[in-house]
Amino acid sequence: RDRDGAPGTAQQQREGTAAEGGIRTAPSVRLSTEQRTQIRQIFTRGGLADRARIRSVDFNISIGTAVPRTVNLVALPPDIIEVYPAWRGYMFFVVGDEIVVVEPGSLRIVAILPA
Repeated sequence: RDRDGAPGTAQQQREGTAAEGGIRTAPSVRLSTEQRTQIRQIFTRGGLADRARIRSVDFNISIGTAVPRTVNLVALPPDIIEVYPAWRGYMFFVVGDEIVVVEPGSLRIVAILPA
């Protein structure tokens, strides 16, 4: 169900995610609308996404998927941590038109944002 109590899409229900503005997050990630907007703006300015871009992956990009250790992960920049401090120490990579935020210990995907 989404934040208003309405059922999400079948994909959202399978992934256990909430999607707003093209952003999908794990249930533990609580981003306000303002935070979502700020994070998207930070990623789109200054070529940040391009620095962490990889050509392709051979695993499913979905919330909760463990990212192989062979994937080159980049630390989230301080600007993102200022907006969402819970992501301190988290990593990310970009593939296709998606920015993928990864929890450092488990290497699990916790957020997927449009690039």
